[in-house]
Amino acid sequence: MDVGNHKLHINCMGQGRLTVILESGTPATSIEWSAWVQPEVAKATRVCAYDRGGLGWSEPGPGPRDAKQITSELHILLEKAGIEGPYVLVGHSVGGHHVRVYADRYPDEVAGMVLVAATHPEQFERVPGMESGRKMLNVMSKVGPVLAASGVIRLSGMFLPPPDLPLLQRKQGENLTYQTPYLVAAFKKYSALPEAMEQACSTKGLEDKPLAVVSASDHRGRLIAHSKVEAEQSEQAVQALQIELTTLSSNSIRRVIEGSDHGSSSPTSAMPNRLARRSLRWSKPRAPASHWPSRLARGGTESICQEKRRRLRLQPSSPTRG
Repeated sequence: MDVGNHKLHINCMGQGRLTVILESGTPATSIEWSAWVQPEVAKATRVCAYDRGGLGWSEPGPGPRDAKQITSELHILLEKAGIEGPYVLVGHSVGGHHVRVYADRYPDEVAGMVLVAATHPEQFERVPGMESGRKMLNVMSKVGPVLAASGVIRLSGMFLPPPDLPLLQRKQGENLTYQTPYLVAAFKKYSALPEAMEQACSTKGLEDKPLAVVSASDHRGRLIAHSKVEAEQSEQAVQALQIELTTLSSNSIRRVIEGSDHGSSSPTSAMPNRLARRSLRWSKPRAPASHWPSRLARGGTESICQEKRRRLRLQPSSPTRG
């Protein structure tokens, strides 16, 4: 489907009152969703998965590939394809930034949201050990396109599709993943990630629109931590940030998938599948919780990040001991 400067691929299944829009993490594509999530959700309502510019079957798009650019393209895509709302937006990993920005820019089109192991926009600053992850992404965004063009990435097996995909989707993923334009687009997304995180950080809340936060029980902090203690602190910090995501709405639920990690709570996991389907049962929002901790959930004018930063500025400094 032509969205102006390039064409984007979108695949829809099912029929229903609501339309579920599936937003992948990086560098995933619509292929992962089509294996299990789409057929299951299509039993209840209409569900669409698409490929961002340069990924999967979509043509490369103009930069920067931040959340504002991506949501603008998605908005045009849905309009051109005649896919009417209201939408339930489902975002996995960094796709969580995109769905938050979309809901903030086009609130009248959004009926609810599901965040599946969604990346918190401040995780690099607030999770012990994650600073090394930021540095790694910075290096990958600069070196990656060169290595992709030379064929090194294809030989490394860096972006292999999940091994538990059905044969058809696995073959499709293998054929698409190692095309040079795909790899270059994936690395360009890494370079735009800091801006996308800041854009998500600046969004307002969903008020009382339904929100489901699906969290992994293990975020593999040990892979970047320098010690066992830091790994435990990292996991605790990530879980706290996942809880914080629930304050985007006064009508939210959270489920932790025991035995899962960030990868296994991806679109190839059965548990988030069922939770995504369960979220579609929301027909009427519940009354806002009177004890809700954030003004944001009650329609405040600040974003979560703005509110937190303001509170930190107002906190008195700890007295020094002489």
